[in-house]
Amino acid sequence: MSITLGVRLKETISIERLRTETENALKEILNVPEIPPIHVSELIPGVDKVDRPVSLDVLDPKYFQSFEDLFFAFIYENKDEYHRVNLMFQKLSNTQEPESEEDYDIWASLSLTISRSHFEVTLMAAIAIALARLGHTTIEDDAWMTPLAEPTVEELLSAIVNPIQYSDTYEAADAVHKRLVEAQESRRI
Repeated sequence: MSITLGVRLKETISIERLRTETENALKEILNVPEIPPIHVSELIPGVDKVDRPVSLDVLDPKYFQSFEDLFFAFIYENKDEYHRVNLMFQKLSNTQEPESEEDYDIWASLSLTISRSHFEVTLMAAIAIALARLGHTTIEDDAWMTPLAEPTVEELLSAIVNPIQYSDTYEAADAVHKRLVEAQESRRI
């Protein structure tokens, strides 16, 4: 099963601010006092190595008038474990037959790689929340995290934030995943 989240990029966003806001959202979701830093790398399509430094300071919707896709990896390493969520920006048509630049939107699409661990699901949600907060927009959910197609940041947070504080990030991520699965099961009834 594929788990994806999307966010429309409407405004210019600093990559460093996105990284910091992702860390803040992750701490908020997990309800933990501290987390190791998250690293952002630029990806080259077809190349698996992810340690390339980011070549841009900001994500600007105007940038995509000359480039089709842009790829990043958000990497979290802790206790000899490695987690990665891919973030791809695409210029997508918002009409059947696009005629001008106004007929396109820039979308951030988040997808899981490697293990699809409980932690990676949580990290993906944190990145989407950070993007939506910074861009003042909603999140497109494939109905896995919430019953809504386009939840607001607050609606997504209410579905996934741990109600109790944890000291271990992985235990906290397991608790988030358990809440999501229980919510999905209750929606099926």
